Formats: sequence, structure tokens, C-alpha cells
Amino acid sequence: MKKLEWLGLFLILSLGFFLRVWQLGETPKGFFCDEASLGYDAYSLMLTGKDQFGKTLPILFRSFVDFKPPFYTFLLVPIYKILGMSVWSTRFLSAIAGMTVIWFSFWIIKNLSKNIRLSLIITLLLVISPWQIMVSRTSYETNLALAFLMIMIWSFYKSRENKKWLIITALMAGLSFLTYHSERVITPLILLC
Repeated sequence: MKKLEWLGLFLILSLGFFLRVWQLGETPKGFFCDEASLGYDAYSLMLTGKDQFGKTLPILFRSFVDFKPPFYTFLLVPIYKILGMSVWSTRFLSAIAGMTVIWFSFWIIKNLSKNIRLSLIITLLLVISPWQIMVSRTSYETNLALAFLMIMIWSFYKSRENKKWLIITALMAGLSFLTYHSERVITPLILLC
């Protein structure tokens, strides 16, 4: 890549980071019930090793009317240890996952199309996409699962050059299974394609 293309990627990623973390604790207003449930389970795990219902290290976290896969909640525990418990720190993991989606989208498109400008344009469109901004600014497991899926797709593509990348592919597929329920259907279908 040329210096100008690297500069373009840096500016796009900087814009993406700004749109995802600026006033993260205040915007969107409120703290959705799913966010609060994820945060409270992580906080409870950090203090007691049990979820909000008293289950020790559960493999599914009971929420209001559903059961959530465990990985997002378990990742919040070290974030709370480092940053403390707040709306901002609860949403921070999703913001980082959103940046990961953007980063790996660029590399997937670049590797598949061999066109840097196309990769930059599509990455910019993803950075300013209202949908992607919204899920990156709230604590939903879907965004983390998408980040694992993007890493899986990229590493699967890289495995054509070196079979060792298949280990990363399998690891990311497994982590996506532990992050969101629909990934148990989507991930195998993408790998089959």
C-alpha cells in the first residue's frame, strides 16, 4: 500500500473510533435492559463468581426472558476490573468490537478484490453506517459475534497461503458460537460457502 492509502485508512479508522467512543456513556440515552443485565452479571461474577441469579460460572446467563451465551459477559469482567463499572465501560467492549469489524472488513475486501480504493470506500461506508454505529455504541453480543465472524473469514482466506491460519479460523468460529446464538447457524453456512 502507498503512503496516501495508509493515510486514508488511518483517517477512516480515526473517524470510526471517534463515532464509536465519543460520549459513549451518554449517547444513546439510557441504559437498555439487555445492557444492564449483561453489566450486572459481569459485576456479580467479578465480586462473587456467580451471576445475578446465584449460579456459579454459568454457561448460559439468564436474562429477563431469554438466555444469553456467556462470552460477552465474561469479557466484561476484566474490563470492569480495569475501568470500573459504568455505562461507558459496559459499552466499551462493543465499541472495540465495532472497530474490529471495520479493520477486518477492509482487509477482507482488499484481499478479495485486490483494489485498495474499493476497500477504502466500502470501509468508509461501514464507518458511517448508522446501523454499525448504533450496535457499536450499545452493549449487544451481536457486535462481538460479528467481529469474531469477520476475523474467522479473514483467517480462512489467509489459510489458502498457510494452513496454520485454520487454527485461528476454528478458534474464532468457536468464540462466535459462545457469543451469540444465531452464529451457530450462520458460521457453518459461511464456512461451507
